Amino acid sequence: MLFDFTGLSDRLAPALTLAVADYVEWHVHRLRRRKVAGELAGHGRWAGRAQLIIEEGWKPLSSPAAGAWLNEYARRARHYDLWLTFITQFFTDFRSEQGRALLSNHAVALCLPNERRDLEYARDTLTLTDTDIAEILALGSQKGAYSTLYMISKRGRGAVRVAPSEPEYWIASSSPDLDQPTRHQALCDSGGDPWAALTLLCDPDWHQQQRSHLRAAR
Repeated sequence: MLFDFTGLSDRLAPALTLAVADYVEWHVHRLRRRKVAGELAGHGRWAGRAQLIIEEGWKPLSSPAAGAWLNEYARRARHYDLWLTFITQFFTDFRSEQGRALLSNHAVALCLPNERRDLEYARDTLTLTDTDIAEILALGSQKGAYSTLYMISKRGRGAVRVAPSEPEYWIASSSPDLDQPTRHQALCDSGGDPWAALTLLCDPDWHQQQRSHLRAAR
């Protein structure tokens, strides 16, 4: 389930955030009850577990009520078999009472390269050393091939390189000049079937045909 807040006014964002939070919480508890009752025993090891991903996290943190809900969920998520993932661009987005509390309750922190002054804001909360900050600033990436992030957890810390497979790349890619037109063409060729489109996007022969059509059009 995807909730898109694009274009929503700042005045309405806190109220809608809480409405969505209530909806999500109801489904998480319902799923948990079914697992405890044994109704999902034959549905695989991931049955009964949930993942809540909050993108552009600075938005809900701007609301004290939504921020309070997030903090409560961060503390209780493990009891519901819920993996809570909170994504935002800057550590300074946590510069509020609810933000600081949320950051301090992390189980795993994944850091991408950012400005030194932003990393300095998280130095105490994430116990970043000068070496940690230097490594984060030096993280490398190659567009379309891999990214490198810095992982911090109770088990240790260090750089991790993430190289997506073809399906992962085409599900998540967002380049407006290259990837989005290609994805749109795959959807057209597959009659609007997203899974069939994904199969085409992972097929080298289909990409070669697209390049041939483009050369012929020129």
